[in-house]
Amino acid sequence: QQNGVHLMSGFGMTEATGGITMTDADRYVDNSLGRPLPGIDVKLGADGEMLIRGGYVMMGYYGTAGEQEAFRDGWFPTGDIMHQYEDGHYEIIDRKKEIYKNIKGETIAPQKIENLFRDFEYVQQVFLAGDHKPFNTVLIYPNMDHTDKVLQKMSAEERHNYFASVVVTVNKFLAPFERILDFRLIDRPFDAEKGELTPKGTYKRRIIEKNFEPFISVMYEKNYISLHLGDFDLRVPNWFLREKGCLSEDLHASETGIKIEKYNLSLTIQKIEGAKQLFRIGDFVYFCSKPFIDFQIFLASPFYWLGNRALSAFAGDSIFQWYRLDAPDPDIRFTEMVGEVSLSEEEIAEFERMQAGGERSLFGLNLAVKHLLNGGDAELSSALRYLTMILSDEHLPIYPLVFELIQQPVYARTEMARRALYKIGLNLFKGAEFEKYTAAWLQSEAELLDDDLNRLIVKARKGEDDLTAIHMLLKSELAKFKPNSRLKHTPISGLLFLLADFGIFHPTKYKRVRQLIVRYQLRSDYKSLPVLASQARTKLLEGFRQWLGENQSVSVDIETGDEYQWKDVVIFEENIPADEQKLLLEALSHTSLLREAVFLFSGGNMVRLYDIPPGGVWISALQIAERKSTYRVSVQTRYQGSYDFVINHSVNPVDENITSEMNWLIHAAAPAKGMRLLEDFGGLWRD
Repeated sequence: QQNGVHLMSGFGMTEATGGITMTDADRYVDNSLGRPLPGIDVKLGADGEMLIRGGYVMMGYYGTAGEQEAFRDGWFPTGDIMHQYEDGHYEIIDRKKEIYKNIKGETIAPQKIENLFRDFEYVQQVFLAGDHKPFNTVLIYPNMDHTDKVLQKMSAEERHNYFASVVVTVNKFLAPFERILDFRLIDRPFDAEKGELTPKGTYKRRIIEKNFEPFISVMYEKNYISLHLGDFDLRVPNWFLREKGCLSEDLHASETGIKIEKYNLSLTIQKIEGAKQLFRIGDFVYFCSKPFIDFQIFLASPFYWLGNRALSAFAGDSIFQWYRLDAPDPDIRFTEMVGEVSLSEEEIAEFERMQAGGERSLFGLNLAVKHLLNGGDAELSSALRYLTMILSDEHLPIYPLVFELIQQPVYARTEMARRALYKIGLNLFKGAEFEKYTAAWLQSEAELLDDDLNRLIVKARKGEDDLTAIHMLLKSELAKFKPNSRLKHTPISGLLFLLADFGIFHPTKYKRVRQLIVRYQLRSDYKSLPVLASQARTKLLEGFRQWLGENQSVSVDIETGDEYQWKDVVIFEENIPADEQKLLLEALSHTSLLREAVFLFSGGNMVRLYDIPPGGVWISALQIAERKSTYRVSVQTRYQGSYDFVINHSVNPVDENITSEMNWLIHAAAPAKGMRLLEDFGGLWRD
């Protein structure tokens, strides 16, 4: 509360539909359970047991004879001994019933468990602790005065081992949540004179817990046990030992990892020689930057054990019940698999059955990962179908697991598998997330992006943020190489052609893509980069003009119904030479020059012959010279307005100087901070 966190405490039970007492808001009292809530009456019996009645106290237990078995004179006994203060607050003193609940709310009957120790002649007294604790422990008072004096002849270590075996035996008869995880031998019996026993000899549990607090608390100081394996530590959670029915003494370090001898279980856990932060755990190698290995992360997060046959076998089938919705730990990641993954006929048949029935479960996902890691064509296809089925429903509990899994190229062991797994995520990521997703896969497969995959990408991604992501990815990948590095067999070529495909498939982005590619044509710090960029630029241009399509040769006047051709549309200024008129008319009639110019300069308008009335194109001379002439083309359409652009006709061959000049025009024409330095550049048409 000193830190601004307001505390309230209360008491309740299922039979009372929840709450019975509660402290007042902003009036927290230490050790108090509060005062009765509205609508419920509370009183204490002669022995201090809390009795309750009211409108939301139950009528009786379902399936029993009725109210009379649960109530006494109309009052329901809670089974808890309380003390009431003058201000009306209640404090719990003890439990009348021999039951308590652990920290997870699971009900435990301590006397039932303590009675299991009666069959062991060297146990004089035993006390179970675990009320509101994560697990159970016991205090054992040994029968040192047994007639055969066996315990007296044992060393301290031998006595400890004997009673450890006693606890293990008792655990065999208990449910996982009831099992005893640790114990301590005490040096005196529980004593009535110290208030620990009733006149009948039964335990006063609260007093025993208080008097033996040092013995009990030490067993709960850590929620894990540490094992030293070579030059690193392994932390194993206590709950894992409880689930396995083990004591801490049952888990041992070995030369190759850890083992539980009584179950004949072992697991390889080794540091990879020569690598600081790589560890083999079971069948996988993991990167771990922590100063220790937290085994709980590997047990509770399926992201780390899916497909790891050795790890899941060591943990047992219960591992499927330990799933927690935690995000992957940023300090731990799966890096590679050890050996090959073989599939049994039973696993293949079971996986086929699950897919046929549409079953989407953690068990099925584990089989899917095994099929994926197997690497066979049929197994890969089967795994991908299952993963796709899960990703079709984002509300599934295991959806986040698959979402993370497809971002990990390490699960795909072949080039075909990497491309196939990458494809699954194309529709799930966009913009900066798409950039991050693709970068991870390119790190694993440098030549991931082939023509087929690029076409799939540009179909799935179309926004300006996606185009920016591709460009940023290209920049970041190029920055990984030193100047004059050889760029063959790197991601650069695939990314340049991905840009080209983006401009082809999304024509409204053509000019932007062309400007981006031209930047790399103009780079001189990488010898092969301009060549690769030129190849991508050629592909972009050819694809764009193919999209523009062939010219119409004939159209029909919608007003007169007469046919007309391009020669009926174009009117030349009289001073233009006849040979120039012929050349320009052929260019407009047999190429998409006019359509390309209008599309690029208008921001996406498409004009065809039928959009232009007869006489709708006027060409005038701006400059006529021996080696180069410049003409203005004015286009009047029927319904789309008018357009003007300039055609430069040069008789000089296109050489490197002209190509470089065009590239710089395209580059300089890109708007910078809202300002345009040069007019737009359309394109080049060779004879």
